[in-house]
Amino acid sequence: MNRIDLVAGYHDVSGAPDDEVAVFHESIAPVCSPGFASDHADVLNGPVAQWGALQFLCFARLSRGWATWDDWFETVGRPEPVPCMEAYDDYAYVIRAAAAGQGLALGWRNFVGHLIDAGSLVVAAGGFVRTERPFSVRLTRHGRGRAYARRSLDAFRVLAGDEAFLPRDAL
Repeated sequence: MNRIDLVAGYHDVSGAPDDEVAVFHESIAPVCSPGFASDHADVLNGPVAQWGALQFLCFARLSRGWATWDDWFETVGRPEPVPCMEAYDDYAYVIRAAAAGQGLALGWRNFVGHLIDAGSLVVAAGGFVRTERPFSVRLTRHGRGRAYARRSLDAFRVLAGDEAFLPRDAL
């Protein structure tokens, strides 16, 4: 029996009922270590169509709905597939490999922003590209009948910037 109260993931929520909230929009960019960016500056500062020889790091277990390298390249004008040179089973390992100078990783702003701010990673080209898939959270059938699950969804609404869901004593 399914006892999950909330499900989170990247997907369109247009017309979503009251039991779902878009927390933030997916925003992606190629990221790498400052050293990798410096070593490959000539290629990275050129057209993305010439990036083929670079090392691309990939998340092997990408959940349905998450953007891929192919999505990013299509967004910036290079629709042909990109070979994944090194695949990892955990996104944290992908980012750790990028920070260690092993190649380019596809970075989600909400997951790598703090590493960019700290200087461990740099954006390799032009900045972040926003996709149309928001990260959203929704109640399951099981969660709809549970008060704490609804309160948790309200907390995600607050995180998304909807102050109407703040408790009165927090205003």
